Amino acid sequence: MALFEFSSAGQRGTEQLDAAVAHYAQIGRVLVEPDQQSGFAYNARIMQERPLAVGSLSVTAARVTRTRAHAAEGNPYDVLGVVLDAGEVEVSLEGRAPFRYAHGEAFLWRGDEAGRSHYLSPQTRLLNIALPRATLEGGLAHPDRAEGRRLAASPEFRLLAAYATAFLDVCPKLAPESTQTVALQLQDLALLALGANRDSAEQARNRGVRAARLVAIKSDVEAHLLDPELSVRWVLRRHRISERYLRALFADEASSFGDFVLERRLARAWLRLIDPRQHSTPIGVIAAESGFGDPSWFNRAFRRRFGVSPSEARAIYLTGNGADRC
Repeated sequence: MALFEFSSAGQRGTEQLDAAVAHYAQIGRVLVEPDQQSGFAYNARIMQERPLAVGSLSVTAARVTRTRAHAAEGNPYDVLGVVLDAGEVEVSLEGRAPFRYAHGEAFLWRGDEAGRSHYLSPQTRLLNIALPRATLEGGLAHPDRAEGRRLAASPEFRLLAAYATAFLDVCPKLAPESTQTVALQLQDLALLALGANRDSAEQARNRGVRAARLVAIKSDVEAHLLDPELSVRWVLRRHRISERYLRALFADEASSFGDFVLERRLARAWLRLIDPRQHSTPIGVIAAESGFGDPSWFNRAFRRRFGVSPSEARAIYLTGNGADRC
């Protein structure tokens, strides 16, 4: 795995402009022309792991052009761009009608096709996935229907974007075999979003979709961990899945929905208990604010998980004799 990061935030003036333009031009094999010479900003995090590369980019208004010379270089990769939560992009390709795509929508740009993408907004946030053209041609039902046009927002693109974004956040910590597995799952999801053929769709359902669904559910639970409405039914409604499917997703990790919620709430309580800034906060308050309505249940679950009571954990760690158990 190769991970590349760039931020223009720490640079100023012509240094900022030149470095940002040069980096974007190099990774994209394109010509970059900011709409305004002052204030141009570009940030990227890009992971390369065969068979693909995936990156999150934030860029201010600019024109990105793949010239005929660039297109003739024989780049075997096509780039799928998905607008995340901000921005609008206008695309002009040689021989095709111009179009725009925005939040949640996507565009597949062949590596051998000349044209221009104009980032119109003050800031555009994109997810870019570079996929081998041979994979797309072999895995899509109708490759020509996916290329060079606006692709409407869909649950499949949302799932792909959520999984790719989560992966980029944690990829430096993953073992090489895990990174390779996720890269293949992202490829599956991309094919599914673009219109996979029967064989690719079946493989995606068995490999990529399940993993991405579980990541999306866990992220949603984490964000609503203290919501009193959080329950199995709450998850089923929000993610439009069956209870049987939810059980199966967690069973893939030898766990359950209830186990996951309990673990995350206990971890939250643990971090607050050992925080010196909260040494005077009553344990019962910490338990309640971590999602536990019953103090006795909290005490039992905490001891079972960490091997000490909440009060013992606080005493040990505030005297500097503890070790990280989360």
